[in-house]
Amino acid sequence: CVVAGLVAYRLGYFSAKKDIDTIENELEEVTDESMSEERSSAVVVVENSATFEREVLRADKPVVVKFWASWCPPCMAIKSILPNLAQEFEGNIKFVEIELTKQTVDLAEKYELECIPVHLFFNQGQLVFKLEGTPKGNSLEDVQATLRDIFNQFLQDMSKASVL
Repeated sequence: CVVAGLVAYRLGYFSAKKDIDTIENELEEVTDESMSEERSSAVVVVENSATFEREVLRADKPVVVKFWASWCPPCMAIKSILPNLAQEFEGNIKFVEIELTKQTVDLAEKYELECIPVHLFFNQGQLVFKLEGTPKGNSLEDVQATLRDIFNQFLQDMSKASVL
């Protein structure tokens, strides 16, 4: 997968096979205890198109939507990152997770997803840009820092856009 989107391109974040392999190796080190942690209440789970419209397209703040699947090793490797960042950005950015299922495949088709994980960035109901794949990093902390930078840039860009 390649990373797409203005912010990701501008900041130079691109996926690489070695990065995914490193993260997959870290996934193997994750204990069963950490995998059973409850999802953060700061992340909204969307399971169908009707909920997507309400939670994303009608949101009163910028939204980051993460598409993932349980059968996707890179998705599982970075699973814990979004709840952490959602708590950091709570009140400024709304975070939504969508697992690819029969009930959500229509959304994947609508937004022309070519790979997962993918983060879609929305403002005022409009798709602003798309970040496909796993951001580069040699550890989960690196990937989290990269996503934090991208989310901060997104928030700054949306603040500037609302002033214009």
